[in-house]
Amino acid sequence: MGRPRTRKVKAGKLVQLSINLDGGLIARLDREAEVMSKERPGLSYTRSDVVRVAIHAWLDEREKGEKGRKK
Repeated sequence: MGRPRTRKVKAGKLVQLSINLDGGLIARLDREAEVMSKERPGLSYTRSDVVRVAIHAWLDEREKGEKGRKK
């Protein structure tokens, strides 16, 4: 069981999140960070950036799917 939430989080406010991931997944995130950095010269992506992008994309897709199912 996770730690109970002790405060409300406001949109736009940054909150630190800590998770444990398999080393293989970390290696994949690092490779994707390299690819993203090469695709956008002048920017340097980290594995945290890749996770943030992936979560946003995943949630956007799920929300699109929910809108289609609610009809």
